Amino acid sequence: MILRLAMCWAVGLACAGICFSAETTSWLADGWKCRRRVRIPKSTANYGRKTTGVIDFATGGFALHDGRDVRVYASGRPTPHCILWHGPGTTLRVAFQTVPTVHVYDIYYGNPQAPDPPEWRPKHALLLETRRYNGGSLADLSQMRRTVSRKRSGDVYGRNFVPNVFHGGNFFGPSDHYLSIYKGQLWIDQAGMYSFATAAADGSLMVLDA
Repeated sequence: MILRLAMCWAVGLACAGICFSAETTSWLADGWKCRRRVRIPKSTANYGRKTTGVIDFATGGFALHDGRDVRVYASGRPTPHCILWHGPGTTLRVAFQTVPTVHVYDIYYGNPQAPDPPEWRPKHALLLETRRYNGGSLADLSQMRRTVSRKRSGDVYGRNFVPNVFHGGNFFGPSDHYLSIYKGQLWIDQAGMYSFATAAADGSLMVLDA
């Protein structure tokens, strides 16, 4: 039995610098001061279906701290995106939905008056978030939910996509007294009966939403 998660890849191969003029292409977001152009390998862009792209870049202080003014365009049209993480400094981690056959994306930012963007949650990747463990029971589902709730758990160390649910430490901070929370979709090629199991040093649970 093989359970696969839909593909996710990290962008960072070709990212143009900050622009303050339209250059040779149309400026698509009036009121936005800056743009970065991201180029994805054509072999990846031609995968044939929607996937999730990720890029880390420094804004130079031109974007809002939380990235609320970021917008992503594909072939001249907005494509859904969300901010996975901001910091340290002026670094933003942006996830966006790719479009089949499109390999050039424009990321706009630098508009303090920008309204909140539409909410979007990636469906084609596995997201890992780690937080500080502030204590609490891990004995059953209800206790686990309370322990990992925003009110009970500590600061978020970081958030990014990963290829699988298997890690022996904290990617984003100290590897003691921390919680790992994975969210994603399972890709099952054939119908059938499947069993799932989890293992962790102190406790773990898996929840499937039908």
